[in-house]
Amino acid sequence: AIIFSLARLCHLGMTSIMVIHQPRYSLFTLFDDVLLLGKGGHTVYLGSSGGAKTYFEHRGFEMPANENPADWFMDVIAGEMPNSRIQDFKPEMLKQMWIEHKAEATQKGIDLHAEPGREMDHK
Repeated sequence: AIIFSLARLCHLGMTSIMVIHQPRYSLFTLFDDVLLLGKGGHTVYLGSSGGAKTYFEHRGFEMPANENPADWFMDVIAGEMPNSRIQDFKPEMLKQMWIEHKAEATQKGIDLHAEPGREMDHK
């Protein structure tokens, strides 16, 4: 009920910011945009809640069948998930992956904040 009340406020033009640790995926998808922070408080993903899974999959992470995506994001960020592209993956690398993703989007003229969901239009 709280999420829906906050959503109504957002539709009225107000900004709502919420901190929640490991939400159910059904709750996670109710957010328009999410900020996932890695070690040291560094951004490892900022974009639509629906785009986070694709973002990490495009970077070599594979979500196991029947896994809760929100839990999987936390496992990826903690370095508990293998990366099929980087044999010696360390969670600190997620910061650089995000920086490179932003640079590539900028180069292609994609505004990651203006159009939620568009951040996955390129690889």
